[in-house]
Amino acid sequence: MDRIYRDWDKALSENDAEGLLKLYAENPIIESPLIPHLLGKEEVVCCGYKEMRPFFEAVAKWQNESLHFVSISELAI
Repeated sequence: MDRIYRDWDKALSENDAEGLLKLYAENPIIESPLIPHLLGKEEVVCCGYKEMRPFFEAVAKWQNESLHFVSISELAI
């Protein structure tokens, strides 16, 4: 589980939509409040790679220098 978290965090911070998709099993589902905002949909769910790919690509475009993802290890005191 720790490896998946680190790989997901790394792919997200590198705006790697394909890397994110590879972490999901067949027939994946993701729920996020960003889906309506970034995709102009009413639903907060994307089902399958066909719907998830545009979401992850939109996340990559949306990120900017002020948005910084930190790992759990960076938060440890």
